[in-house]
Amino acid sequence: MKKIWLLLIFLSFNVLSNDTKSITATSNGSAAISTNEDLQDSRVGEQFIPIKKTKEDNIVSYSLIDRQSVTLHPYNKRIRVFNEIINFSPELVFEKTKGEKIKYKSMEIQQYINCDKKEIAKGPFSIYEKYFAEGDLIDTNNTPNRWIADNRHSDDHQLLIIACSLPLVEQPK
Repeated sequence: MKKIWLLLIFLSFNVLSNDTKSITATSNGSAAISTNEDLQDSRVGEQFIPIKKTKEDNIVSYSLIDRQSVTLHPYNKRIRVFNEIINFSPELVFEKTKGEKIKYKSMEIQQYINCDKKEIAKGPFSIYEKYFAEGDLIDTNNTPNRWIADNRHSDDHQLLIIACSLPLVEQPK
C-alpha cells in the first residue's frame, strides 16, 4: 500500500517533467520569461522526493524531502529525522537587522516524526541563497516546536506517510 501511495505521488507531480516557465516583471514594465531551474535538476526523483507545490502571492514554492537525510534520532530510536527542502520561485528577500536585504531561493527545515504515535515536529530551519539548500547560508532559526498529532486533512499528513515509508540512511559507526 505504501508503494502505491509513493507511486501516486510521483505521478501526481507531472509538472516536474514539463518545461515550466516563470514570468517576472522588469523595471520598464515588460515581462521577462525564464525557465524555472529548480524543476530541471536531475536530483529531483533520485535524491529529492517532491511533496507539494503551492502558490501564494505570485510566489511558487516546491516542497521536497531529502531522501539521503532520513535517519533515526540519536537519543530516541522511535523518531525519524529528515530534511524538508522548500524552493521558492521567484526568489524571496530576507531583511537583516540593519536594513540589509538579501535574496534567497530555498529553505531547509529539519523535521522530526514519530511513526508509532503519528506525530510531527519541526526543528531548526535555515535559508540559503541557491536552490536545494545550497550556496551561502543566510540565516538560521532554532525555535523549538511542540509535537503535533497527525490529522488526515493537514498538509503534514502526506509528509508523515512518505517519511515513515522511506528507508533509513546508513550512518557511519
